Order: sequence, then structure tokens, then C-alpha cells
Amino acid sequence: MVFLRGAICKYSALGNDFLICERRRLPTAERVKKECENGGVDGFIVVKNPGTTPEMVIFNADGSRAETCGNGLRCVAAFCHEKGVNKHKFTIKTDAGEKLAEILNGRPFVCRVELGEAVFSDGKGIREEGLDPVEIEIDGRRVRLFVVDTGVPHAVIFGGDGLYRLAEQISKHESFERGTNVDFADTENGKIRIKTFERGVGWTKACGTGGGAVFAVCRRLGLVGDKSTVFFDGGRLTVETEENKIFITGEVKKEWEK
Repeated sequence: MVFLRGAICKYSALGNDFLICERRRLPTAERVKKECENGGVDGFIVVKNPGTTPEMVIFNADGSRAETCGNGLRCVAAFCHEKGVNKHKFTIKTDAGEKLAEILNGRPFVCRVELGEAVFSDGKGIREEGLDPVEIEIDGRRVRLFVVDTGVPHAVIFGGDGLYRLAEQISKHESFERGTNVDFADTENGKIRIKTFERGVGWTKACGTGGGAVFAVCRRLGLVGDKSTVFFDGGRLTVETEENKIFITGEVKKEWEK
């Protein structure tokens, strides 16, 4: 436990669980994997300057470093609030740029965070102005999906229950240069239901950037308006767009500190 000399906390956002600590030195991939396994969490977050100008670095459970994380951002906002950040609105620096966080309520803790602009592409990094589906071949099957980046890459599949067993293969398909999270989505009466397989983690109870990605696709397809409720196994998020940026709102719980 040499790395973790300071206090370490566990936070949960819709069952998306993270270990968070304040440090300047980053852990090794092996340390991250060990701590995530011991804590039974989806990721490990290191926060710098939590009470003033917060910066977060997030690692997936397998030790790989992620650009950002929607639910992780919400947990970091709660962590910073507890550490003394004295504003209801503040920015958090991530590898995907600065993201706005807004605290809406203290008990229970509810916050709204920015994911940024949803960027649609062909899966190979070429930006698309329209929304054309991409087809890839997995295990002899043609899979139709939409490729969108909300800070991290996502592949959105509608009505793909029968493809759950192929989620990991889709996530690692050669079409995706950085790998991809895979979101299986259904919509009804303006509400969205999602199951997400996260690269570097596996199946999760919720995914904030996934909620934003599916919302962005649904909005472009005319299935939802500028605001929608997104349901996961772990609970629900409010997802909306403002000035061409996507925001997610939901509750965060602190599990423990030691």
C-alpha cells in the first residue's frame, strides 16, 4: 500500500463504483488492477487540487487510462465538494479537456456535469456531419451500429439483445483504433434504456458517457428531444443538450473512506 498513504474513498454513481484519492503521483497499471479487484470497483481516480482547480486522471479496472468518464466526473465533483471547493459551478480538468460541474443539491448529493460535444464518426477517426450507421463483421455476423464520441468512444447498437455475447469482440474490433465502449439501447416514449460493456472494465451497471452517446444518436434520429431520461441497471440519469454540448445529471453516494 505504498502508493495509498493518504485517505482513499469509494464513491458510487448508479452502481458505477470508483476509488478516489488525492495524489500527485500516478499509480502503476498493476497497482490500479489490484486496488480495483480488492475494492470491487469499475475504476480508480486520482484527483489533484480538489479544493481549488481540480484535475482528474481516471484508470479503468484493467489498469488502462481513460480520457474521461461521465459518472466518474460526478463522483469527482462530490469528492471536491467534500474537500472544500467553494463554488457550486467549477471546471474539472480531464484528458478530454475541461468539463463543467454544477452542484444542484448537497444531501442527497446531486450534480450536473458536462460531457462536451457528441462527435459522430466512421469508426476510423473521420468525423461525419450526418449520422450514417457503420457495419462490421463479428463471428460471421454483420453488426450495424452508430459510432459516437462523448469524451470516450462508443458504439451504439439498437435492439441488439442477441449480440450481448459478442460485446467484448465488438469492443476490440479492428475498426476502432482506440477500442470502444459498446451500448445496447432501446427507446420507448422518449425514454432510453441502455446496457453498456465498457472497454477495460466489462459489463457495468451504468455509464455516463454511454448515456450521452445513446442520447445523441437518438436525438439525431428524432427519437427524443433536447432532454431525456436514460435508464440503466443501476438507476437513471437525466441527459440533455445545451449549446451543442451534452450534460448528465444524477445522484452520487459516498460509500466509505479509509
